[in-house]
Amino acid sequence: MNLTFSLLLTVFLSQSAPPAPPAPPSPPAPPASEPAPPAPVRTTPGTSGSAERNLQTGARKATPPSGSTAPARPATPPDREPEVDEDGYIDSLPPLEAEPKVLDFGFIPPREKAKGAFKLWNRGDKPLRIMAVQPSCKCTTTNDVTDKDIAPGEFVELDAEFEESNFPQPRKATIKILVDGYQRVMEIEMRGEVAYAIRSLPSVINVVSGQAKSGRFVIESIDKKPFRICNIHGEAPDYINFDPAADEPRASYVLKWDVTKYGDAPPGHWVVETDRADCPTLPVRLRHESNIPKPTFKLKQYNVNLGRVPINETVEVDVEMEDPGEPILTVAAISEFARAEMTRTEVIEGVMHVHVRITPKKDHEGLLHFPLVIYSPTREMEVETFGVVRPEGSACKGS
Repeated sequence: MNLTFSLLLTVFLSQSAPPAPPAPPSPPAPPASEPAPPAPVRTTPGTSGSAERNLQTGARKATPPSGSTAPARPATPPDREPEVDEDGYIDSLPPLEAEPKVLDFGFIPPREKAKGAFKLWNRGDKPLRIMAVQPSCKCTTTNDVTDKDIAPGEFVELDAEFEESNFPQPRKATIKILVDGYQRVMEIEMRGEVAYAIRSLPSVINVVSGQAKSGRFVIESIDKKPFRICNIHGEAPDYINFDPAADEPRASYVLKWDVTKYGDAPPGHWVVETDRADCPTLPVRLRHESNIPKPTFKLKQYNVNLGRVPINETVEVDVEMEDPGEPILTVAAISEFARAEMTRTEVIEGVMHVHVRITPKKDHEGLLHFPLVIYSPTREMEVETFGVVRPEGSACKGS
């Protein structure tokens, strides 16, 4: 491997094609009494590091003002070939086309992986070899297509996967592809939205210092079926243009929100209780300086959604973290309405699974919202935990 290509691999993660420079403004129209001057031929000389500029060498036609006469436009010079450096590397993107151009997973259920594939077509007239593939985040994995040769008119399949997530929010990632002989890095995109059967728009309400402390948001079903909102964090929803006593349930609601009553310590999430069995509790994130998670341990999810818990029964949850390298000793619920006990731990493929049993207080009904504390010999960490307790088979009762 020569020096030039080694340097390309070194800067691979940060390299991207610069945008084409904006075209200079057209000259102002001359007065009507004077003939229009000849339209200048604008060319941009090739510059190393910008294939877009190299390909932008043609003259552009200026439109003469009404009533004037413009001389014939000079012939447009042919497009220049991309520049090649002294080691033979082409200063342009490779003739590689991704199909689809964007891998859109749509709605992704919580705790499920999203899988798909790109076809990378060689649209050139020479074979192409993929030298490196790099996703933009650890939440994305791909199959190994490095050192794959793609003949002209053929393709190689690149499998791509979003890892599972429990937090409802839009997700986006890019994948960079370096092809042998080309200086530019090709980028392709993946996107989707982790969503329960009910979602909030926006999924995160930003209430950090300097931001508004009240506003509006939307709660809607992604399948467009009507539903009821039982309460929002134990309180009656503040609807806009909807009367729950008189109007039929809808698939979408506009509501007011206000965090002024919390002062400088809003909860990390509001828990929206609905009558949908497939989404009894919807967490809506309230982002504030006071509730940013402090990751003593590296968890796969920094909150625990218990859902709807039958009254006087328990619920089992699994907290997943990267293997901390030391045992987890115990857990505790900082709440007067519930207690927590660790039933066991196990490490599977480098992931520590902490199995926890949550037991609500006897006869307690309604909101549960508390820190679950995880203890090791040297560290401890709080994990926000929430849910609602209701009689078996009931929804929106006693709200």
